Amino acid sequence: MCKGTLFSLLVICCIEMKAQLLDLARVEYTYVSGGNSGIDYRRARVVCNYPFQLKKDVYFLAGLDYSSIKASYNGEIESFDGDPSDNFTLIDLNLTYASRMKNDWRFAVQVTPGLSSNLESSLERDDFIPSGIILFIKDKKDGEGARRPHQIFLGAAYSGSSGLPFPIPFIRYYRKIHPKWSYSVGAPVSNLQFHAGETIRFKLFATLDGFNANLQKEQVLNTGEDFNRIRLNMILLGTRYEYKFSKHIESFLTITRSVNPVLQLRYDRSRVLSLPASNVMHYRIGIRCKI
Repeated sequence: MCKGTLFSLLVICCIEMKAQLLDLARVEYTYVSGGNSGIDYRRARVVCNYPFQLKKDVYFLAGLDYSSIKASYNGEIESFDGDPSDNFTLIDLNLTYASRMKNDWRFAVQVTPGLSSNLESSLERDDFIPSGIILFIKDKKDGEGARRPHQIFLGAAYSGSSGLPFPIPFIRYYRKIHPKWSYSVGAPVSNLQFHAGETIRFKLFATLDGFNANLQKEQVLNTGEDFNRIRLNMILLGTRYEYKFSKHIESFLTITRSVNPVLQLRYDRSRVLSLPASNVMHYRIGIRCKI
């Protein structure tokens, strides 16, 4: 299997809640400091992916993305019993088809059946949330003729567990402008990278984060309204430090601050209550094994 070809086929960055398909394995821990906001949470996450070559330049990938989330609420939300609503499990099964096209273009489509729930009882229909992505990639990052290394990404992504209830356009342009500097601009992720050496890299970036979880037992507010779903989404601005132990193994530390966090209690698709949420700090540490 040609590593260069596989790399080109697998450069698929979903929104931050989804595993990068370059990761064969990843373990990370996230802590969001709520402060005066409506909620803070801790998230432990494990990701694994494995590629199968179907034929030349055509691959199928199978992967699992597991997260355990522990949420806590401030005094603004003491109008309901938080005990059954503060532990959530997110599990995604990633199934991906990727192939090479003409003129340096690649195509990939991912279907992700998953669940997002507090799992108080047996599984129910509302626990299952679909996600997916379709993507076209033009790769001139490596190989012959790459005097100006760049990549172009065009597509759309939907993540039911992200807290965003609609598909997000995926438009991104990557360019290496100096041996030590590169950048990506687009949606939903943009960054500026400084390659300090062969083993150290720094990033300034903006991205999206959040979660959307089903409550198997309905909760009741003091107003008498029921809710059975908690949704949190936010924009993150921050820095990322990466250290490479070897060609395929690296650790990372991310420190960000949220912008415009939105926390909602919902009944099915209807919003019941929007809770006050201020900008908070967001910390993530982990290690990954990548292609």
